[in-house]
Amino acid sequence: MKLFPRMLRDHLPTLLLFLTVSLYAWYQLRTGHLVNKPTKDNYLDFVSGPLDWIELLSSIRTIGYPLYLRAHLALFGSEHGIAVVQFFTQLFAGTVFYFALIRFGLPAAGALCAVLPILLLKTFFAKIATDSLALSLVMLAVALLLFINTRPLKSSPSLWLLLGFCTAASYHMRPSYLPMILIVPILGMLLLWIRGPLDGFHIDRLLFKQKLKTYLWVAIAPFFLYCLLRLIVVGHFGLVSFGGYNLVGLTTPQLTQETLPRLSPETRPLAEAILHRLGQNPPRPEPGDDQKRQVFGYRIHPAGAYRHYNEYIWRITVPAAEHLYGADPVRVNAVLSRLSRELIMIHPGEYFRWVATGVVESLIYVSDRLILSEYTLTILLGIVIWRLYLALKTGANRFPSHGHHHLAVLIVVALTTFLPLTLLVILVEPPIDRYLRATSIFIQPLLGFFIWQIAYNGWIARRQSTVPQINPALPDKESA
Repeated sequence: MKLFPRMLRDHLPTLLLFLTVSLYAWYQLRTGHLVNKPTKDNYLDFVSGPLDWIELLSSIRTIGYPLYLRAHLALFGSEHGIAVVQFFTQLFAGTVFYFALIRFGLPAAGALCAVLPILLLKTFFAKIATDSLALSLVMLAVALLLFINTRPLKSSPSLWLLLGFCTAASYHMRPSYLPMILIVPILGMLLLWIRGPLDGFHIDRLLFKQKLKTYLWVAIAPFFLYCLLRLIVVGHFGLVSFGGYNLVGLTTPQLTQETLPRLSPETRPLAEAILHRLGQNPPRPEPGDDQKRQVFGYRIHPAGAYRHYNEYIWRITVPAAEHLYGADPVRVNAVLSRLSRELIMIHPGEYFRWVATGVVESLIYVSDRLILSEYTLTILLGIVIWRLYLALKTGANRFPSHGHHHLAVLIVVALTTFLPLTLLVILVEPPIDRYLRATSIFIQPLLGFFIWQIAYNGWIARRQSTVPQINPALPDKESA
């Protein structure tokens, strides 16, 4: 008779997960939120004609999302349903991440509290853009790392193949996830280091080298082979011909007439054309351009530097470069990259200030939107009050601590993803909400599990306080 209640209790977190996912999906479908929303990039224009591999490899966009759009159009006959596919892919990735945490050893209730914030997070899944699918692939890659390190001595080859696919597909879908080729080996080895003592095996030098070599092959080999293919086909060794487009949006404000003599003869004609366009049609000033952005009470970047970033790229520098060198993305990207590097060498202090303040702003964003948000603070305050009440009621001056190694897993996952992904964004673009929401995706599971662990330890303390204590000094009734 007690079998069914026990099974229900053991699987209750999983049942709650599927119930939450089902209700959330029903709500999104019922309210009409899963309707395609085109963006300024308008990716559908990239797939309007027949597939040309040379054009695709030389494009300013990575190949992942255009190939997905072509597959979607071939399967469904139209662009309808893109938002639905992206939404359910996110739910699937979050669910896989939940089971990976449990398989790694986390309690099911704690894993549920960790996963719910990212399952219910709005990640632009309704937009025809790379954000949602790329983030889902990153979640799947991290989940696969957890599965692989659950049995690190006997991991399945199929898991390694899936890990290689998800890693490569993530940065092919969105180039800002290129640090995944470093995150995967680093995170994989850190998870092995955490898992080893739990399984009772020693990580010797031979095992360390073997696992590291496998991670490097899985992460780096597909990237190197693809870059080699692009070098042979379009003459550029790299993921995509777009880095110069990004960087010139940051460096163009440093271009002045006084800077021209310090530039190389190869980039000087482009610099003169850019200055001519700036003189004829400068960036349109808006209210607040001369002020600093207010972020959590701090004054960080000039507001105009954010507002005019795209304007510097698409209205001034790119038209000037295409006028001189033609509409060849590979050549335009090369000359823009060289001009940007020269401007950074001439004004290194300005670029360092940009990076430093970008790091500060990113950390403030995480603190403001996640750690110090009103929801998190309210929950933490309630738990602290509850813990103080238990301490006063039971007279206990300390509480039991459980699951420190579980918390370490989520700390390692959060830091090894947030730091490199955010740094790459800062180096070439303004760290706006859209990017930081993606790079900080694994900080929210860390907070969710941390809150659950505090509450769980308090519950354990309460249970222990209700257990009657036997005084050894008093004789037992039966012995008396």
